[in-house]
Amino acid sequence: MNMSLSSPKILVIDDDFSLGRVIYYELREQGFSVETARSGEAGLELFNQQSFDAVLTDLRMKGIAGMEVLKTILQTDPNAIVIIMTAFGTMDDAMKAVRFGAADYITKPFATDQLAFVIEKALRIKRLEQSAINLRQQVMEQTRFENLIGEIGRAECRERV
Repeated sequence: MNMSLSSPKILVIDDDFSLGRVIYYELREQGFSVETARSGEAGLELFNQQSFDAVLTDLRMKGIAGMEVLKTILQTDPNAIVIIMTAFGTMDDAMKAVRFGAADYITKPFATDQLAFVIEKALRIKRLEQSAINLRQQVMEQTRFENLIGEIGRAECRERV
């Protein structure tokens, strides 16, 4: 995952050519770097060739559908951000997508601001999770058993001198 702060790179996978172009241009206007794919197969190929901060995939597509795209991407990179888009959304679909690891779920039609908000929220949550992991690792390093013994040993030496 790229997680760049300047211009997040987004992969849009949608078999609706017109909607894919609209999303492409709208997200670019919002400051995102965008790549598009017109099928699940093409999207997975692009995902394996490049690094993306987030993936937006349509749920219903011919060939490899969005739920399979989600599962395949998360098998490749469990930390990937995948957002499901659909015009045929049900609460059951949303719960299933989130259960399989989707970062979020958005129903078409949506406003560009709404889509940008969903992407930015998912990126912000991922950055916070990564910061928490890094902080936890730093604390674990500083409080390892060897470090605790080392500090006690040095204190005892100072007292004896």
